[in-house]
Amino acid sequence: GWHLYSQSVSEDIGPIPTAFEFFTNDSFYIIGHTIEPEPLTEYDSNFDGELNFFEKEAIFIQKIENVNAEFVNGNVTYMVCNGAMCLPPTDLEFTIQLNEQ
Repeated sequence: GWHLYSQSVSEDIGPIPTAFEFFTNDSFYIIGHTIEPEPLTEYDSNFDGELNFFEKEAIFIQKIENVNAEFVNGNVTYMVCNGAMCLPPTDLEFTIQLNEQ
């Protein structure tokens, strides 16, 4: 029953939207915004509003221009809730190894 909130959630309603930060340098450049799948949208009586969220799985995609990076580092902030409670927002650093293609 846990769900993850979309990047497009009004912070005026309550839950923290998912957000990505990439630690850029001269070895790669970010192209556009992080793409997410189509979220589910439902009214949530706990927050008294329509919320965009994901259940079970969500794959986020970020296009980059790779100059000579072996890795991309960043941070994701996210919040999860179920029908009874929410966990506090979490910040998680990540490292993605790039293919040599």
